[in-house]
Formats: sequence, structure tokens, C-alpha cells
Amino acid sequence: MGYPSSYPRASVGTTPNTVNRVESATERLQPRGPDLLFTRMDWTFWTVVAVAVFVAWIYLTSRGQIGEKEALELLRAGAKVVDVRSVREYSQEHLAGVINIPLGSLSDSLPALIPDKESVVLLHCLSGTRSGMARQRLKSLGYANAHNLGSFQRAKTILTKLDRP
Repeated sequence: MGYPSSYPRASVGTTPNTVNRVESATERLQPRGPDLLFTRMDWTFWTVVAVAVFVAWIYLTSRGQIGEKEALELLRAGAKVVDVRSVREYSQEHLAGVINIPLGSLSDSLPALIPDKESVVLLHCLSGTRSGMARQRLKSLGYANAHNLGSFQRAKTILTKLDRP
């Protein structure tokens, strides 16, 4: 019966009781030869994956957002701004004159607050992701003029420019 692979391995010399060298547990864990190259490649691979995910996230959160100039024109023409963050997020910090309708209750609550489906609705959330989903939901409900304003910071910047002449 052999020993489990977790025991130190011994090199056996010409006589049965002669041990030339016993490999310690830490030596076994150190990468050697091609294993060292694979470890470096593995680290590089995951770095590349992380960067790709970050770039994809930036692209997806900005995709479908209305341009700043167009948003300002629509706001001057009377567009409504809806914050789709949770009530808790909204209570911590919000923009003046903005309606809060959490994403989960948007389909039920928005028609009561904005019954005209031709109204221009600008949506924002914390990062722009939920407002993008809200835009799709409103489009499916028949709100043809629903636009993703993007993140809270972007909405804040645009609304601040609206206040200036």
C-alpha cells in the first residue's frame, strides 16, 4: 500500500535505506519549469479579462444615452426627469425637481404620474444601467420619447448647466 500524495517524496539510492533527498511541502508547491510560465500567463490572462470586462461595462452603461446638448434642449422644452433608484438611494441624495419612481414599480406608477405617452421622459439612476433598463421598459409600454440620461453625476451636471444662462 502506497502513501498518500501529500507525504514528502523521497529519492531512493542504490541501497533500500539510503535517502538522498526529502522534498519538503514548500518545495513541492513552488512552480518549476513550464509551471512557472503558466503561472505568469495565468496572471496575465486574468488581468486582460478584468480590463476587458471593465471596458465592456463602460461601453454598456454609456450605450443608448442621450447627448448632453439634446438633453438640455428637451429639458428647456419641459421634459420630465425620473430617478429610477430605490427610495433609500433617493432619500440619501437627489436632484431638485426630479420624480422618484424605483425601477421595480415603474410600470405601475409612471402611467399615473405621466399619463401622456408622448411626453418626453429623461431617466437616470446611479450608474446609468437601471435607467437604460427603464428606458426599454417605457418603450415597451408605448412611451416613445423616453431617454436614458445616464448616471446620477451626469444628470447632476446636465441639470446644473440648465440653471446657468
